[in-house]
Amino acid sequence: MKSEEPTTTGKLRKLRLLIVGAAVCLSLGQITPWLGDLHWSLELVCHFQIQFAFAAVALLLLAWLVRVRRELPWLILPCLLGIFHLSPYYLEHKVPAADLSDETSLKIISYNVLSSNTRHEDALNFLIAQNADVIALYEVNSAWADAIDSRLNEFQGPMHQREDNFGISLISRWPIEIIHFESPDASGVPLLHARITLPGGPVEVIACHPVPPGTSENLQSRDIFIDRAAELAGSATDPVLMVGDFNLSRWSPTYQRLLTKSNLANCRDGRGLKSTWFPRMIPLGFLPGLEIDHALLGPEFSVKSYTVGPKHGSDHSPLILEVALKPAERSNTP
Repeated sequence: MKSEEPTTTGKLRKLRLLIVGAAVCLSLGQITPWLGDLHWSLELVCHFQIQFAFAAVALLLLAWLVRVRRELPWLILPCLLGIFHLSPYYLEHKVPAADLSDETSLKIISYNVLSSNTRHEDALNFLIAQNADVIALYEVNSAWADAIDSRLNEFQGPMHQREDNFGISLISRWPIEIIHFESPDASGVPLLHARITLPGGPVEVIACHPVPPGTSENLQSRDIFIDRAAELAGSATDPVLMVGDFNLSRWSPTYQRLLTKSNLANCRDGRGLKSTWFPRMIPLGFLPGLEIDHALLGPEFSVKSYTVGPKHGSDHSPLILEVALKPAERSNTP
């Protein structure tokens, strides 16, 4: 009778090689945030740091369970890089928490409704129940525009419908004035910048939905768009918020330039991991999606609440944000 030991040894060797190879691939993917400017494909890969971190932990557990202990040191680097990339979600509030008793607040919802989504009633019932002051919607086509007009008629503001994926609407319960409505790049996608007059004074809201960076040309268009949005925020004369589906995660070099130029901070920092986009390329429902929807705030704001709502047929979850102007800023508002 032949011994099965050589076969078992061969399988174990293959498993060890597979674990080492996977660890190396993960580490390479996890350094792309520092390499994204070199090539557009590296910039695409850098957005998957959440998935890389989960994969590194899963691989570590697998290696431990099957007793492939000699290869464990190969997994230390991807696990440490995963901790580093996800740490801003838990370590620090870049935008401070507000006093919950403060009544001078603004509730804003930013939601990519998905142009092909036919669950208009479900989504609009959800929006109405939230009792928001300002709602920014993306991928607004004619069907969505008709539904919004009929159900959200107490709101005012611009609605630019398009039959592609780049219609946009910014509506408010309070008086709203358009400051800029433009297409900063060759894609023709609109950027909305408005001033909203609240009881406590005016604030500026910038709503963004640039093209996704699926090609080098689209990456360039997105970056021009984001750069213009940062310029508008940096030159704002009133407290400013920037919201939208940025087609951009925090690990992109473009995101870092956006924060620097705009002087804004992401209210997500320190408030936990809340993914908002769930593409088909992430087939397992228990894995988190990507965080490409953002709410960036100027230093005049504090955060009362920050949550992510149900998708209601979209591939994006809405951001639901309630903020307050800091007392010093309210006292300086004419």
